[in-house]
Amino acid sequence: MKKMGFVMDIFDYGVLIEEFSRDKEIEKAIELYEDMNVSGIHPGVKILSDLISCARDERDMIRIVEGRYESLDRKAWMLLYNSVLKGLTNNCSTDITYHLLSASAGLD
Repeated sequence: MKKMGFVMDIFDYGVLIEEFSRDKEIEKAIELYEDMNVSGIHPGVKILSDLISCARDERDMIRIVEGRYESLDRKAWMLLYNSVLKGLTNNCSTDITYHLLSASAGLD
C-alpha cells in the first residue's frame, strides 16, 4: 500500500490486524504490526489483544508484547495481561498459564 502512496493510520492497521487475527493469519497480522511500529504508530491494547488471540505459541506472544507494556497505564496493562492468559489457555499452555499466575501473585 505504501508503494501506491497510501499512508495508513492506526485505524487502518487496527481493522486489517483484527481481520487477519480473526482468520488466524498470524504472519500477515504480525507483518502489519511490525510495519506499524516501523512507521512510528504505537498500537493500543485492542490491537495487541487481537494479535495475541491468534498467536500460535508463547514465542508469538512474546514477539507481540515485547517492549509494549512499559507504556501502558494500569487498566491497559491488566487488559493485556488478561489477553495473554486467555491466549495461553486457548493454546493449551496450562503449565505456562499456571506459572505466570503464580509469579504475578508472588507464589512462584
